Amino acid sequence: MDKKTLIEIIVMLLITFILIWIKPFSTRYTYDRSEGNAYTEYLEKIGIEH
Repeated sequence: MDKKTLIEIIVMLLITFILIWIKPFSTRYTYDRSEGNAYTEYLEKIGIEH
């Protein structure tokens, strides 16, 4: 794995966590209804409580 790939992975992870943490609860539940349960299961998997 070269350095560029590693940096890209870190950046994607940071963006993902920022989007999750700043997302208001109302937006999250709207997203849940439109996307099914996959998003909720993902949040539970990484340890975020409802």
